[in-house]
Amino acid sequence: MIMAYVFLFKGGPLTVTDANLCLSRLLPEYFPKIFGKGQDQPLDVAATKAAFLKLTEEVCTNIRDTF
Repeated sequence: MIMAYVFLFKGGPLTVTDANLCLSRLLPEYFPKIFGKGQDQPLDVAATKAAFLKLTEEVCTNIRDTF
């Protein structure tokens, strides 16, 4: 079962599939449009990268606060 882009659409954590999408190991044009609230959206590379950027910023902030 593909769980790509669960982070923004379903409120779950980023997944390995999201990482593979971000690294261009998955091609959105080859996936059915089954994502999003209406389950009619394609994979969204830009939104997935934005979610990883937000996670990176959170991790960096926590590291700075720790030291």
